[in-house]
Amino acid sequence: MPRLVIFEGADGIGKTTQAELLADKMEAKLLHQPSGEGLVGFIRDEVKHNPSHNMFERQLLHTASHIVDAFVEFDGTDVVMDRSPLSGLVYGGVSGQLSQLQLWLLAHANLNVYEAVLRQKGYQVDLFFIQMTSSLKAEGGDVYEDTISANVIRSGYRDLFRRNKTFFTKSDQIHHLYLTKEWSVQRVHNMVCEVLNV
Repeated sequence: MPRLVIFEGADGIGKTTQAELLADKMEAKLLHQPSGEGLVGFIRDEVKHNPSHNMFERQLLHTASHIVDAFVEFDGTDVVMDRSPLSGLVYGGVSGQLSQLQLWLLAHANLNVYEAVLRQKGYQVDLFFIQMTSSLKAEGGDVYEDTISANVIRSGYRDLFRRNKTFFTKSDQIHHLYLTKEWSVQRVHNMVCEVLNV
């Protein structure tokens, strides 16, 4: 059974590092979301650095990237993801700029596609929600970091994970990691590997 492992959480807490380490350990495909490669690779720079898009336009671009990646990249091999469509729901929600209808449309467009593709390909999903007592500063600030505070983003993630027990399939495994700055990268990686038995 192929595995999809997702790292989620606010900016600057080490998701990218952990995704890279795990993909190397598992010899899995690594996806950064939104992807800067492939057919819709131009979207990454647009959503992260072009301030002319409003929040709904930005999230629609994210959605296009996620949907294309789901159909192209979930090919029955193991995949490790640095972010997923859940990020868009959190950032879009805490921005205060999207209506409930817009959030509903984004959620259904993303999650319905993921659920269908993952079920068809038989993926087992493990989702790691990483929280830190204080954020590290992500490199290369983007539009989101410039307009939404880290505390608000962390609260948005906490609320999302309190309300939902599964997201993409009925058998999602959700793992909460509560870290402090004293936790080393290697210690977190070892914990993730132990949880996944890899």
